[in-house]
Amino acid sequence: MITSPINRLLLIISGILIVSISGCSSPQQKVTVSISGRSTGSGFIVAKSNDTYYVLTSKHVVGIPPGQIDDKYKVKTFDGREYEINYEKLRPDSKFDLAIIEFTAKGKNYTVATISNLESLPKGITVYISGWKDCLKERKYEFNEGKVSKILLSKSDISKISDDPDYKEEDYNEGYIVNYTNPTIRGMSGSPVFDKKGRVVAIHGKPGHDKENPAILTKCPALDESFGNNWGIPIKNFLKSSIASNLQLKIDQSAGELQTSPTTSNGNKQPEPSGDIFKRPE
Repeated sequence: MITSPINRLLLIISGILIVSISGCSSPQQKVTVSISGRSTGSGFIVAKSNDTYYVLTSKHVVGIPPGQIDDKYKVKTFDGREYEINYEKLRPDSKFDLAIIEFTAKGKNYTVATISNLESLPKGITVYISGWKDCLKERKYEFNEGKVSKILLSKSDISKISDDPDYKEEDYNEGYIVNYTNPTIRGMSGSPVFDKKGRVVAIHGKPGHDKENPAILTKCPALDESFGNNWGIPIKNFLKSSIASNLQLKIDQSAGELQTSPTTSNGNKQPEPSGDIFKRPE
């Protein structure tokens, strides 16, 4: 069971000292950005070159060109600073729902996400999603734990999906083949999905159910299992894409997972799911 927030938390897990103080950002939050403009979403820093930072997000988040005067796309980093995106340098993938955007932050030293080099993502592993909820009037950070529930290996697997009638062949073609129980809501498209080792293993971008009810978004509820059953694109699809070329990526070549869990955004350690903490909706 997840405990209530406390100001200071000191944990020693498997010989690793984890210190979380209220008001401090987690490693996952430090690489995650919120995106605003013609639409809203999330993304994460995958590379940097001097003062230029490169963010991976969902293509549909930044797919509509900004207006001449207003609706300029901006990213907001974990420290609350906003930077305008150079839309002319947008790198959309030709096939998958992925895109690279870039911004300039002079004199800053933002963290670059570590990416997994695993060729396949095992079913049943614990994963964590880090993103910014769009609550209409404000953005709120969300970090939660879930499990990979299914992997689609071919188009023939689409017919076997019984819990998501809205899933279409187009979704498969865009790369959405990883299903997980982590709850999400609008504004979280483009969010990184981490494994226990803190490596990005997928990019979130498709909800399993319609969660666009304005009344729900206005209340900005705590996300539970009713917001689960979501889809992401394996990070390997990005690594094989042309939009990853010429980027100095931080790739972890090792295999396997650490047996420790990162802390949640309120400073509490997420427990191992018992099977119903983030249960996928029937």
